[in-house]
Amino acid sequence: MKIWLWSVGWFLGATFALAEVSILGEKPDWSRLDKYGESISRTEFEELLTKVYVPRRAWWKDWLEISDKSVRVRKQAGKDEWYELPFA
Repeated sequence: MKIWLWSVGWFLGATFALAEVSILGEKPDWSRLDKYGESISRTEFEELLTKVYVPRRAWWKDWLEISDKSVRVRKQAGKDEWYELPFA
């Protein structure tokens, strides 16, 4: 499960870093995260997110929407386009 969150964290970090930087970068392929769907519970996700990877809510509150069933990830700054990954 740590591999899953590490993969998501790496993917998000790379995406956030490139979100407003250049048109020369490749658009993220969000479907690459599909294989991690239903592999972690909401409780585990939130614990790892807030205690290990992104301890300050202010850093992720505009990028993630967490519900009982899934986490939604904003695809691009200022846009209302989301990727949804279901919890186990």
